[in-house]
Parts: sequence; C-alpha cells; structure tokens
Amino acid sequence: MLTTAPEGIDFDQMLSQFYWHQGWEIFPGIFTPGRSPVKGLLDNAGVPSDLTGKTVLDIGAWNGCTALECERRGASRVIALSLEDPATTGFTALKEVTQSSKTEFVSGTIYDLDPDLIGRFDIVLCFGVIYHLRYPVLGLDNLRRIALDAVYLESHVLDECLLVDGVERSLGELTGATLMQFYPGSELANDVSNWFSPSISAVSAILRTAGFEVIAELKIAQRGYWTARAMPGLPPFVDQIEGKHTYEGLFYDSSLRRLLGPKEELAVTGIPSPI
Repeated sequence: MLTTAPEGIDFDQMLSQFYWHQGWEIFPGIFTPGRSPVKGLLDNAGVPSDLTGKTVLDIGAWNGCTALECERRGASRVIALSLEDPATTGFTALKEVTQSSKTEFVSGTIYDLDPDLIGRFDIVLCFGVIYHLRYPVLGLDNLRRIALDAVYLESHVLDECLLVDGVERSLGELTGATLMQFYPGSELANDVSNWFSPSISAVSAILRTAGFEVIAELKIAQRGYWTARAMPGLPPFVDQIEGKHTYEGLFYDSSLRRLLGPKEELAVTGIPSPI
C-alpha cells in the first residue's frame, strides 16, 4: 500500500533537481518522471508483489526507485548497490521523503559482491547492467557468490538485429543463436558505456553455467527478462560441463580465486522458495 504524501513538500521542485531514469509512484498520483517504469520492469522480470521478510540486493540501483519499491513490497533488508553519488541521483531525497528504514545505499558494482562485506541475499535484481559491462560473463558469475535463491535480470538484447557500421541488420538464420555483440564505440544508442548486447539464449546459457536454473525468459522488443534460481553445489563453470572438468575448476586458486573468492563459497545456496 502507498502511504499518504506528507504535507508541505514541493514535489515539482524536489524532482526537478535530479535526472530520472526510473519512473516510480512515490505517493498516490506523484511519480518520478523517468522513462523506465519500475512496476513494468518488475512485472516483466517476474518479481513477486509480496517480498515479505526477503533480503534484496539491487545492483545498479541508480535513482533507487526499484530498491525502495522492494522495501514497499515487504523486504526486510534492501541494499541499493551503485557507483553514483546517492545525493545527486535522487536516492537520498526519496529515502528521506518516504521515511525508508530498510533500504541502504552501498557504493559498488557487480564486480564487488563479496559476501563477507555485504552478505548474501534471497533476491538479487540486476536490471539494465550487463550490457554496460566490459566483462559481462565475470559479472554474472559473480552473482553466484551472494545469491541464495532468486535472480532477476533485464538487459538490452540483439535477438532482432545486429548493428553493422551503425546500420541495423536482420539476424536472419542466426535468430535464437547464442551470441554477444561487442560495441567499441557509441554504436548502441549513441552511448559509449554500452559495451555488449547479448542474445536471450546467450544470457540463459551463461546463467546455467554459472550455477543457476533459468525459470523463465521473456523478450519484449529489444529488452530481455530472466527469472533464475541458484542451484545446489558448485556451478558448472568451476566444476564439470558435459562430464568433463573445466580448466577454471582445475586451476581455480591460481586463476579465479582472486576474482571470485574461495571456491567453496560458490556452492552456498539457501532454501529455495516458490517463484
């Protein structure tokens, strides 16, 4: 339930101070003016409307609207993980005006998921992040360290077309293939922070080899959505794939330990709950 807006606050003036990517109903009839509606994002990804008692990590929180919405849905603890200054993104203002008590901002990225520092979480949100990553597979592998149960992802996807010299080309016979396209410049949306665009099947495959069961996948236009769950035991990428031991698994301590922590941490999962 939305609470009543406090009196005496000029919301037009407050909202005008910040750039809003996320659109969220702060109070009945009062919205942040972002172009990405939080409710639609959560619904498309399959995030439950009731998160009572759950711990949540929101990676790439930006304005903080998604994190605060999880608190509103009953989460007992929410970490909004991002690199931006929360005072300049609107997060601090939203936290204060909504009197949030369970959502905390932590400076960091998907590469910083050390369970000894931030803990482990029942639910992990990773929306609009992986196509901005120089190392997207490492980023998704790192989720394994802190995900006890459900992971919800959203990303730009290339299932409809490739970009060749700035021109969209139909995938044709490659539709459904396990692909990722690399952008060395501003080819995607004139944004130099966009490094990769994956196909739906590529993200699903990475998740499976990282130790997650893919529960659902959805494509709407050029956006992909995934619901996944951490599976018991070591993830395949450091154990076995098709009955064969992986190179990373055999030489884990000398190759990946400095990046992903002790190997045994990757086997930790919680008790799965219905998704």
